[in-house]
Amino acid sequence: MTKQMERLEEQVTRRFRELERDVKWLKSQGEAAKNAEASMLQTSPDEVQVIPRPAKDLALTKERGTQSVGELVNSTKSANQRHRNKIILDAATEAVREDTKVHSDYVHKRLMKDNSRLSDQIKLNEIAIEDSLDYVKTIAATNEAEAIEHMYQIEELRVSVNKKKQRRDTALAAVIAEKWRGKQEELDHLVRQVACADSPPLTSHELLTMVSSKLGQNGEVVQILHSKLKNRISCLHVDDTNKDTQFIEVQELSSGLAAALSERSALEDQERVVCLELMRSSHSIYKLVLAKRICGYHDTLQ
Repeated sequence: MTKQMERLEEQVTRRFRELERDVKWLKSQGEAAKNAEASMLQTSPDEVQVIPRPAKDLALTKERGTQSVGELVNSTKSANQRHRNKIILDAATEAVREDTKVHSDYVHKRLMKDNSRLSDQIKLNEIAIEDSLDYVKTIAATNEAEAIEHMYQIEELRVSVNKKKQRRDTALAAVIAEKWRGKQEELDHLVRQVACADSPPLTSHELLTMVSSKLGQNGEVVQILHSKLKNRISCLHVDDTNKDTQFIEVQELSSGLAAALSERSALEDQERVVCLELMRSSHSIYKLVLAKRICGYHDTLQ
């Protein structure tokens, strides 16, 4: 209470000094100002009665002060939430934009599907040939006629497999030409590095099929996450400070999409390396790539 009284006295003294300045100004305005000055000068600071503020007023002042602090805290919290929301929405928007930018086109998907389908057919036919040869060995001594018939069937199957391999090489050459579309100098450099004679492959068509399958699965995941994330961010704004659950969900979807896009980039790099290795190991694919480099990759697969 003593400190409050001291503050009140200071306020009264300050007010008295302000009145003195006003009186001096009124003095220049005439006799009325002089009378006012005389009246004010007769009152000294010691004669000013200091009226203590009621306890109710002091409590109200304290309450208002507490409210002001609370409002400041809430305001700071809201600002932090808006900043966090902006970071989350910016990251989500960038993930959606990145997905759109690197989206695989229809031509590449069709070519890889053709290549994978032919590889699967060739693998099944080669397994059938091996099984048939084993069977012929078991019956050759007891049933020569049936063994000869099976050998004819095996030969026909081998011819079919060779044709499928030619079609697969054509499909792969189209994939390579499409992958390096717009990168003519780079493709020319890679083609010149290929040996003219066939060499043992460092990879296989089966590996390319596996990578292509993983890319297809990854594409489905990316499409789902992209759709969900795009829908979520369209319903949110940085000022939505009361939607923490929704923003957490957006953050999780954004992280998931970013991870899926990173996986897709790695798979595409692996697919690119496998394609080049297959071209280096096969003079047939090499010649087909040369032809498509000249004629264009839009040739219809036979």
